[in-house]
Amino acid sequence: MEIKAKFGEVEVDGKKYERDIIIFGKEIKLRRKDLSAPKKPSYGHTPLTREELEPFETNLKKFKKIIIGKGFSGFLPIEEEALNYLKSLGLEAVSLNTPEAIEEFKKEEDAILFLHITC
Repeated sequence: MEIKAKFGEVEVDGKKYERDIIIFGKEIKLRRKDLSAPKKPSYGHTPLTREELEPFETNLKKFKKIIIGKGFSGFLPIEEEALNYLKSLGLEAVSLNTPEAIEEFKKEEDAILFLHITC
């Protein structure tokens, strides 16, 4: 899988996305930011929350690790409750700036990649 990213855009195998995505193996899902949007005023950015992860529980359970790309400057807030939820599903969570997250994902065989591209 070829992944290229720049601020505001990610390209996966030639297809461009202008919003946050989650890669489960070869399957790409769009981030459900709307489920976390009410918490944006508290953080200045829309945080990654348990509420937006729960709809993906079936997919999440198929993997051992989630690599979270927190944006090019690392500004994506991740709620502790979201991290605890991932841990309860048996997932190791690693958060890095988006470019480093992509590189880490390329080394993994059994991981999910969550990419924060733009606010």
